[in-house]
Amino acid sequence: MNEVENEQELSKYIEEWVKNHYCEWNSFYYDVRRNRKTGIYLLKEGTELMNLLDSIMGNIEEKFCLPSESSHLIPTQFASVSHLVSYLKRFKMFVSEYKPIIDENITNGEKDDYIILGIYRIIDEIEQVADRCERIYSHGDMPRPYQILRERLFNMDIDGFVECVNSVLSGVPYLSRKEKLNEGHFQTMLQLLLTVLGFEPIAELPLSDGRIDMIIKLNTLTYVFEFKYTNGTRSMAKKALKQIKDKRYAEPYKLTSKEIIGVGISFSGATKSINGMVSEILFETK
Repeated sequence: MNEVENEQELSKYIEEWVKNHYCEWNSFYYDVRRNRKTGIYLLKEGTELMNLLDSIMGNIEEKFCLPSESSHLIPTQFASVSHLVSYLKRFKMFVSEYKPIIDENITNGEKDDYIILGIYRIIDEIEQVADRCERIYSHGDMPRPYQILRERLFNMDIDGFVECVNSVLSGVPYLSRKEKLNEGHFQTMLQLLLTVLGFEPIAELPLSDGRIDMIIKLNTLTYVFEFKYTNGTRSMAKKALKQIKDKRYAEPYKLTSKEIIGVGISFSGATKSINGMVSEILFETK
């Protein structure tokens, strides 16, 4: 697909997305604004939540509602694909910053308030479309193996993800590796790789009962990784997954995730690669 076709495809996708959601969002927004004194202002930090809704609708109307049927986002509102994708990424980061306020208004893990549920859904939809556009359109020049690795992680193809990581590790010259590897060396390599791919891995996250080796949040999907190292070839993956479950590493993410997947990974010093992986869905919304 050439650059012009990319522009047309992305414009069409976002325009259709806005068209299918704007009326519902607008109706919700004006209902909340009309009844704000007896509704949103009674919630924790209700004024901030109202400001968030004002900003979201302002951004949608200014940037994504086109003046005529013949207009398109590129070049009417944005100069290029990269310009549009960058804007969506910033938009996502802005709305995501309000998640802690939403969490404060959630009772017993349930988004049972009409306003909180509505705001949560809008944020979720913005995050999803921003992630999809970035995933598809921001990495066109990235080498194909890296594109595949990203796609597999987003698509929950963990076996394929591990296969790609091993492929990348096999390309690291033997002489450039330390003679005595350990779990920390492998974890560092994986964190660097994921960061280059555009993810934001969180390593060595301290909890009350230990440290999580790595967390990767993909919108409402969260991966919890635990790594184990062995000098030989026997896989320690099951032990790693058991630690995730025994220490309840998924608990802090249940309010902000629709699905949490625990992944135990074993790294072998003998083969200098991943020699085992087990995964399990630890949480999913009904």
